[in-house]
Amino acid sequence: MTFSKKSFYLFVLLLVSFFSSCDDKKENKDCSEIACMTPPEFFTFNIVDQSSGENLLYNGNLDINNLDITDQITKNSIDFEIIENNDMPLIAINSIGWKTEKVNAICSVGEEILFKLNIDAEAVSENCCSFTRYHTKEISVDIGTYELVDGIYVIKR
Repeated sequence: MTFSKKSFYLFVLLLVSFFSSCDDKKENKDCSEIACMTPPEFFTFNIVDQSSGENLLYNGNLDINNLDITDQITKNSIDFEIIENNDMPLIAINSIGWKTEKVNAICSVGEEILFKLNIDAEAVSENCCSFTRYHTKEISVDIGTYELVDGIYVIKR
């Protein structure tokens, strides 16, 4: 069987095209030399008195030992920690967003609800990088208001 010159060039062009598309796919999957992983953001809360602005955890009006954060969907406790910022105790939640999840959390001290946190997080991996995409990030406060100041949710009660 003999090939014409035109058929030969067409065959070579198809062969090169096939191998180059395989190389492109291979390059997209090889992420060994790219180091990027962005952890999900922390959710940090400062609970303050509405009129004075005084931190209610610092002044003892809210008992840190009775603080609880519970996911209303799973009924599980949500890990949190008390961190200090300028000698003021803040509530920090850093366990949300590591996986795709929906969270409807209630932060309370005893029977008193301080705030509700609704999160719809998606763990995403694109272009060799992992990060969290938030579809919903809502805070609601039954008593008082809140504002976001320098990445900290200030709950005014």
